[in-house]
Amino acid sequence: MADYKQRSQEYAQKLKDPRWQKKRLEIFERDKWTCQGCWSTTNTLTVHHKYYLNEVEPWDYPDDALLTLCEDCHEMEFIQKDNDMDLISMLRRNFLSGEIYTLAEGFRQLNIPRDNAPWLALGINLMLTDRKLQALLVYYYQKDNENLLHIINKIRDKIEKGENHAK
Repeated sequence: MADYKQRSQEYAQKLKDPRWQKKRLEIFERDKWTCQGCWSTTNTLTVHHKYYLNEVEPWDYPDDALLTLCEDCHEMEFIQKDNDMDLISMLRRNFLSGEIYTLAEGFRQLNIPRDNAPWLALGINLMLTDRKLQALLVYYYQKDNENLLHIINKIRDKIEKGENHAK
């Protein structure tokens, strides 16, 4: 416990370093001084590390590893991290480890702009819970063996036109 306390104090000192302060301001500017969780522009902001690397100083992370969050969203992020193992357990009910990795790698390769992420998450949730959308996905995949993005675009077009060609 003493070791953890000492590391926490050391880390707090690093956050006072001018290199971190400069990086922090750059991230705030990039994110337009807006919380990327709730989009607040009035709450107190902080810069969140999406992940941590051993032996890397806080200011040496790539910009895409850092995100502006308000204090409330930052707190929720740490609370939610405790649920990460529950998330993996939920995925394991239906997927093997390699398939979970394939899903994660697919999301990583999408390079989704942060401001689209909440909408994409809602869309994927809808796609995974709406039986009509699932049927359309399977129909187009089996029919044409097309890539997922192309299939999703076709489905979006069909939905906008009010069509449903799924069996």
